[in-house]
Amino acid sequence: MCFSATLPDAISNFAKTGLRNPVVVKLDQEHKIPDTLELKFFYVRNEDKEAVLMHLLFSIIGIEQKSPLVLVFVATKHHVEYLEFLLQHTKIPVAGLYGD
Repeated sequence: MCFSATLPDAISNFAKTGLRNPVVVKLDQEHKIPDTLELKFFYVRNEDKEAVLMHLLFSIIGIEQKSPLVLVFVATKHHVEYLEFLLQHTKIPVAGLYGD
């Protein structure tokens, strides 16, 4: 199996040589991202990440008053487990997801 958010020629050619009868699933470009979805990206220093995340969740998103769905990407399984622990202790419903 080969999963890729983007499919540059190099990946496509690799998949064709390494997979038997590969199937490519593409999203319709105009339906890729719903209009109601808000995407944000922040550059944050390592030592400030925890404080910035809490500020965003409580002050900006208003997680206590609303129940928004928030997706946070982290680099490692350890980071997922730590963030899950941290958010559980602030009474925020959370589910960690990672692959081994």
